[in-house]
Parts: sequence; structure tokens; C-alpha cells
Amino acid sequence: MKRVTGAATAAALTMAVLGGCGVDTQYENRRYDVSGVTSIKVDSDHDLVEVVGSDVRTVRVHERLAYKTDRDRPKPTHTVKNGVLDLRYRCDTLIIGLSACGVRYRVEVPRGTAVQVDLDSGPLRLVGLTGTVRAHVDSGSVEAEGLRAAAVNITSHSGRIRVSGQAQSMRLNTDSGAIDATGLRVLSVQATTDSGAVRLAFLAPPTNVQARSDSGAVAVRLPDNGVKYRVTAHTDSGGRSITVPQDGDSPRVITASTDSGAVTILPS
Repeated sequence: MKRVTGAATAAALTMAVLGGCGVDTQYENRRYDVSGVTSIKVDSDHDLVEVVGSDVRTVRVHERLAYKTDRDRPKPTHTVKNGVLDLRYRCDTLIIGLSACGVRYRVEVPRGTAVQVDLDSGPLRLVGLTGTVRAHVDSGSVEAEGLRAAAVNITSHSGRIRVSGQAQSMRLNTDSGAIDATGLRVLSVQATTDSGAVRLAFLAPPTNVQARSDSGAVAVRLPDNGVKYRVTAHTDSGGRSITVPQDGDSPRVITASTDSGAVTILPS
């Protein structure tokens, strides 16, 4: 049985004067729990979204509403269908220079919960998740730390991606921005960016790595334990350095390339 408990804390309204505009921004904090959830989806426009895996038994949602007038107060909604909790909000009235309509989410989930997040603009932070992770941001950075997921798929049209943790497979893609993935215990990684550096650092030997930048350096660091790799490294403009053990018949494959920038594949 699905159950929602909690209360909006209207008494938690606070005021912050925005310099020069003479219009106050109001903040309202709301908290509630939702049971019967196996996965979550968050759809947000431009505010911070944070999803944290913890030892809770139900999903705990923290919403921080921001608005200047009752006319532009956001209208958050949450629904549960077939075990999927869908979080989103709408702004009915947007007045340039006067509206501050938005909702900041912090969602605590049982660690194994599958997570899907879609943001138009705004930073995204994912912590300690062990379920499948799918995240898309049109414009904004993504930070994912302490992951222990079967599969991770993170994309950003414009923004930096930073990741740490373990997974069976990981796909990281940004059109414009650096990719920095460290402390990895991941078998298969695909990391690509059109503009920016790619840095991958592994704690355990991967089986397949594809690292690509159209414009930016590419660096892959592998455990210094004697494991041999089948390596392909290419750059049109920049240095190339490969110092890990190599074997053309190895089942462990490393492919690193860039059109402009250095390519390095080194032991940790």
C-alpha cells in the first residue's frame, strides 16, 4: 500500500531581500515520506536536485519552494504509479525580473532504489546510490559520488561531470565540459565530450574503456598490478604517452582519442 505522510511547514517561511529589486523572495520548506516506491523520477527546471542513498525504509522528500508573490508560487506534485515516484512542479506565472518560482529537491532513498533525473538547468548531486542511475541535465554540472550501481548513465549538454564509485557499466557524456571520474571499480566505461578534458582513474582493472574528446586532453590511469591491456591511443594534435603493460591479444581493451590534446595511459 502506498502511503504519503508529512506536512508542509508554512511556519518555515523565510524572507531574503534581493539587492536592488525591492522584491522579497519567500522560501517554504516541505517534508514528507512516501512508501511503496521502487524507483524515482525527478523533473526540475533550474534548481539544485540532490538524491542520496541511505538506510531509510521509505523515500523522504525535502522540498524548498522559492517565490516572490503568491502568483508565482510553484506548485509541486508527486505521484506514485507502479512503484515509480514522480516528482515535478510547475510555475503558472513568470514575470521577468519579479518571478523566483522554483523548487529545490533533496530526496533520501533506500540505497537500492533506481533513480532517474531530468533537469533543464541546475546542478545535480547523487550520493551513495546502489540502484540503476540515469541522469540527464541540459545545462549544469553533475556530481555523483560513492556509487555502487549495476549501471550508470549520465549526460549533460553543457556542464562538468564528476563521478566516483563502482558499477558494471558506466556511460558519461557531455557536449561541453570536462569528465572527471576517479576511484573507479567499473568493468566497462564509455566517456565522451565534444569540448573538455577526460580523466579516468581506476582502482580495479577494467575490461573495456572508451575515452574520447574532440578538443581536450584524455588521461586514463590504471592499477599498477601487471595486468596487460590492448591499447589504442590517438591524437591529431598533442603528445601521446603509454606506459601500462600491453598485449595485442588481451581481452582488456583501452581506447583513448582526441582531435586536439595529449593522450596519456599510465599506471596509478
